[in-house]
Amino acid sequence: IGLIKNEFNLLQHINQISYNIDILKEHLNEIHQSVNLAKVNIISKYILHPDEISSVREHLINQRINLISVEHIYELLSLQAYYNNSNIIFNIKIPNILEIPTKIHHLKSIPIHKKGTILIPKPYLILNEV
Repeated sequence: IGLIKNEFNLLQHINQISYNIDILKEHLNEIHQSVNLAKVNIISKYILHPDEISSVREHLINQRINLISVEHIYELLSLQAYYNNSNIIFNIKIPNILEIPTKIHHLKSIPIHKKGTILIPKPYLILNEV
């Protein structure tokens, strides 16, 4: 009976190891898919958690964007991915569509009497009216 019990415990440990290897393999496949899709600027479904998608959805709705589906949300996002040490970083950008009231000002160089001119590096300045 002791031998059978030892063999049973050994089988349980082997099954647990096999299960953990399967989970690891699945995670590695998800990472591989996410990285390959990121290379062509496509966001993998494994990157964003459903709560994050809901947050993005609310942000886009607040900008008065008519959303057709979850896939439509993904189409509106842009993606940058890069590798830093042992981390893969996915930077997802959400568009801001709402108009922000602004004023554009044309800038001119200012002559100073007998001293020269204050040169302006850029000819225009845009400021928020808010």
